Parts: sequence; structure tokens; C-alpha cells
Amino acid sequence: MKNIKRIILLLFTLLLMTNSINFNVVAEDYEIKKSSSCYINPIFKNRDTCADLNFDENKKENQYQRKLYFSKKSEYTDLKEVAEELRNELLNRGLEKGIRFNIVLNTDKYSSAVELAEYLFDEAMKLMDEYQQIMIPSFNYGGTLTLVDGKYYFSILYELTEGESYFTTKKQEEEFEKELKRVVDSFKVYDKDEYTKIKKIYDYIAKNVRYDFDNLNDDSYLVKHSAYAALILKKAVCQGYAALFYRMAKMLGLSSHIIIGLGGTDIMGGHAWNSVMINGKYYLLDVTWDEGYSSEEYEYFLKGTNNYWFKNSHIPDEKYDNTYSKNDYVHKESIDNPVTKITLYPAENNIKVKEVIYLVVEYYPENATNKISTFSSSNNKIATVDSNGKVTGISAGNVIITATSANGKKATSKITVKEDKPSPEPIVDACSLNGKLNLKWREDNGKKYWCENGITQAKQGDPKNIIDELYNTERGREIYDAESNGWYWLDSNANGAKAEGKEVWIPYIYQDELK
Repeated sequence: MKNIKRIILLLFTLLLMTNSINFNVVAEDYEIKKSSSCYINPIFKNRDTCADLNFDENKKENQYQRKLYFSKKSEYTDLKEVAEELRNELLNRGLEKGIRFNIVLNTDKYSSAVELAEYLFDEAMKLMDEYQQIMIPSFNYGGTLTLVDGKYYFSILYELTEGESYFTTKKQEEEFEKELKRVVDSFKVYDKDEYTKIKKIYDYIAKNVRYDFDNLNDDSYLVKHSAYAALILKKAVCQGYAALFYRMAKMLGLSSHIIIGLGGTDIMGGHAWNSVMINGKYYLLDVTWDEGYSSEEYEYFLKGTNNYWFKNSHIPDEKYDNTYSKNDYVHKESIDNPVTKITLYPAENNIKVKEVIYLVVEYYPENATNKISTFSSSNNKIATVDSNGKVTGISAGNVIITATSANGKKATSKITVKEDKPSPEPIVDACSLNGKLNLKWREDNGKKYWCENGITQAKQGDPKNIIDELYNTERGREIYDAESNGWYWLDSNANGAKAEGKEVWIPYIYQDELK
């Protein structure tokens, strides 16, 4: 009886995958769980999501009807075997026709078809190198899960997202592999040291490949992301550069990675670069950003994770681990070209308490390679500086920051730290508010001022002010306050404020006018 149920279920699952049958037909006997999701190639950082697998059985052209999905066996029970088969199908463009697996398990470890499909894809990716991984296009996946007599029956489907395709054709990949071997053989460095191999690859790509600005915004032109575009067409975007470096490094026996993340200065976008191992440590390089330059001008070749320019312009999706060098690589043959002079930029600057600035060391000559410096502060109570040239204001005062190169060359920057005092509130002249005002006092910052017709009186330059000819200075003048029936002296030197403790003196020439 169990065998009959099993056969019926398998036949039903096959019908589900190939016909427009309502999923509720057998709900009375078995619970069928359907689920779907999608994979987006990580180089497409501008995509938040992709369309899920279509389970709408009412559509005339259901996705399950459109294609004859591939599966070598009618039923699988070994997930390792499925992962290996999936890996082969992904690399052999199986997504173009669809990849399907019927799987029977005795465990409830996977609660949905999506969960099992994701596990199998992760295992398949582990069986690929990084070049193969980034060449997998975006695709949909999902299927059904049915529980019958304690067994879990999965129908898993993988197929290309509508409108997607592989980056290259099979013919292009064959052409690429042939040309790759020819070019790498021409380097004649198979028996050379790690640095010589890396430098040869980097020089070749920087000299021969150019960035494909013409097709940068054409989302349908996917070949630009491939090593084929970089090597054969001589034009690619960053993923193409990084993929070509990786493949050449692998052919020469080097340990290298393709790093996906964000790149840029003012505005960051999706970017790819590489790391490569020398003497047991990984160093960073970005041949895309060094393309067209001579080797003496490279700025992104074999840099450490603490390199100022690299760490502020390249943000990896996954953090660098302790296998990465913090310092730039220094080739032993470059010691004969030492640093002769350094300068520190800016040479002088003003900052506030708690404000942070970064100092940058410029090395001479430009092609000197031992470009490593340490920093020190003449007074850490005024400003501190870390190993990367980051200066932080601590308290008011002047301080000298010194940079010292590995061979003892020095440069300084004078930093003035000021207290971060809030700007005083602007004086609101009550005399200028609400049009013309009656005679009255206004008070500001503890001082009193006299208003007439909306104007503050006895300010410097007021034509009614008294000039003391003995001292040749403006003294201001007196005003009469009817409310208090008193005369008050306004001091022009205090911008018209009421004078305190001064002898009352009435300039007769203005008495009648003031009354």
C-alpha cells in the first residue's frame, strides 16, 4: 500500500511541475507546501529583489509548462549527489532550460522547498572557484514539499529570472580559455617568485584593458562583467578586470580572491577588486583604478588594509580577516629607491575641540615604495594623532604633529585647537521691531538702550551726539524719559547704552528738541 501511495505521489508531483493543476486538488489527503525565492548575483547591487517563481496555476503559460526541465534521475535521496549535479548544471548553463530535482528525505530538517533549494545551492557554490561563482546569473528557485507516511517529498526547481542570461556564451568561454593560456604562457614567469608573477599580470591588464564607459549603463550588455570582455574585447567594467586578474593568478599558482563591495570617493557604487597572497599575507590591489598608468604611478597595487586611500574608497561586503596585511607590501628590490623627502598636508590648520582631521603624507620621489610613516604629537593634552594620521582636538592651544618615514625623514604640521564656543545670539534691536515705537527703554545683555521712532539713539555717528573737543571724542548725549521724569546719559562708545554713574549734563542746544 505504501508503494502505491508513493507512486501516486511521484506521478502527482510530476504533473504539478508540468501542468496547470490546482494545488488544492489533493488537500484532503496530503498537505502540499509551495515556496519560491530568488538569487541575485552580488555584482548587481542596484537590485533589491527579483521576481519570485511563478506558481499561478491559472496562467495559460505557467512557468512549469514552458520548458522541459532537466533531471538526470527521477528521484534523489543523497543531498551531496544533488549538490554536485546542481554545480555541474549551473556551470553548463542548465539554468537556460531549467534544473529540477525530485528528492525524498526521512528528516524534517528542511521546512520548505526554498530552504532545501538554498542549502543545495550553497553546497554547489562551495564546489566552485570564485570566478565560476561570480559568473552565475540571477535566477529563481523554489518548488513543493509534501509529507506522506513520514517521508518528505521535495520537487525543487531552478531557472533563469526572466530577462536574465549568462554573461558569456559557451563559444566565448572556449575562446577565452584558449587566449588566456596563450597570454599567460607568454609571460614566461611560471618559475618566478610571487611578486614577479603578480607584477606581470597587473602590468598586462593595466596596459591592455580599458574601462567600458560606452556600455556602463546598458543593463542588457552583460558580457562587460566578464573576464572574456577584458581579455578578448579589451574593454570591461570592474568585475571583468577583477575576474581576469583572478584567472591569471590561478594559472600561475597564486592564491587570490575576487572582492565584491562598494567603491568610490564622493559617491560609492558596486565595485570589484582583488587580493593576492605574498609570503603568507594577502594584499589588496585594484587594477581597474590603475589602468592606463605606468608601474611607477600605481596607487592601488599591493596595499594593506590600513592604507589611507584604499580603506576610504573600497568597502568590502565581508570584512578582511587576520590573513590580510595591514601595511603596504614593500618589495625587497625597491629598497634601493628610498624616500628622500616627505611633506605633511595640510601644513597648518585650525580645528575645534573634539574635531577630527586627517593628515596625509606625500612621499618623494613618487616611485619610492617604502611609503610607511609613524605620527607623533608634541602635546597629547592639546591634540592626539593615531597611526593613520587622524588628529583629534583635545583642548585649546597649539601643537606640532610630526610624521616620520621608515628611513627617518620628517615633516610637520602646525595645528591650532580652539574652544568650540557657541556663537553669541545676534542682538535683536527692539527699536527696529513693529515699525515705529514710542519712547521707551529696551534691555539687551544687561544694558539698557533708548528708542525713538523705532531707532536706537546715540549710537556711534549719530549726528545729535556731543563731540568733546578737549578729547576729540563722541560722548553721546542725554535723553529725557517722561515716565521717570529724568534725564539719562547715553554713551556712544557703548553703542548708545545708558551710561552708569555719569554726571547729568544737558546740552542746551538740544533741550527743547528732546522735550
